[in-house]
Amino acid sequence: MSRKIVVMLTAILSLWSVLLPIQAGAAVGPDSKFPLRWEYPDEHFLSTAQFYSLYHDAIVIDARTKLEWEALRVKGALLDSVDHVNSHMQFTFDKNLRKILLANPGNKPIVFYCNGILCPKSYQATFKAIKMGVKNVYEYDSGILVWAKAHPELTTLFGRSPMPKNGLIPRKEFLAHALAPKSFDMLLNEKPCHCFILDIRDFVTRDVSLFPGREHYVSLDDQTRFDYFLNRAEHEHRTLFIYDKVGKEVPFVQYYLKQHHIDNYWFLRGGEAAWINRNS
Repeated sequence: MSRKIVVMLTAILSLWSVLLPIQAGAAVGPDSKFPLRWEYPDEHFLSTAQFYSLYHDAIVIDARTKLEWEALRVKGALLDSVDHVNSHMQFTFDKNLRKILLANPGNKPIVFYCNGILCPKSYQATFKAIKMGVKNVYEYDSGILVWAKAHPELTTLFGRSPMPKNGLIPRKEFLAHALAPKSFDMLLNEKPCHCFILDIRDFVTRDVSLFPGREHYVSLDDQTRFDYFLNRAEHEHRTLFIYDKVGKEVPFVQYYLKQHHIDNYWFLRGGEAAWINRNS
């Protein structure tokens, strides 16, 4: 094979490797860096650099809950919670997405995102949009924290944009309020436990109760109810014990608690998944 042909083939392969993440969707098997991608082979994933290149021409949609969206979001991102249900127990995602598309005519790229590589919401939102027949749909599955670190100038923190310097909560501050399951259990079983146990799992992921008869279900899409327990805990000097599905929502609840100057709380590190496996 001539040197000229080798050079041409090398250039083609290099170009293909750049375009592959957008054109080819997910890999055929599990990826240790993005373990959920293989379940969604028809979706098209963006790196942070690719998302940035599309940002100014795209419709960016946050698939998380309202509280998470208000705490920290991509600047200009619209909200369409993938698991939200209304008072009639009807899912609202499809209806809200149609409204967003009607308000933004044209074939603009649509980019969904959520909390990061272990958060299924952006994958589910993208899947639903494709099933609705929506075209030009992409997914940024690295998540909001990776984006905020890379582009604080295009990040909104509690309505402030650009995000203030040092606006992100350090990992060590989160861990100072996150208990391993056995420690969480030990504190809850102190007599008496002057506390509120709040289950913030999404409606569709909430199956069994971890603390039957003791916990309160509080959707992060229902800030009125969430604030009710925060206010009661503060006035009655109760400790808050808060858990989610896999530990990915509670870091954003911490932003909300910090904004409201509440520091008497504990998170269940790893969420329900860690609790169920605590003795294994």
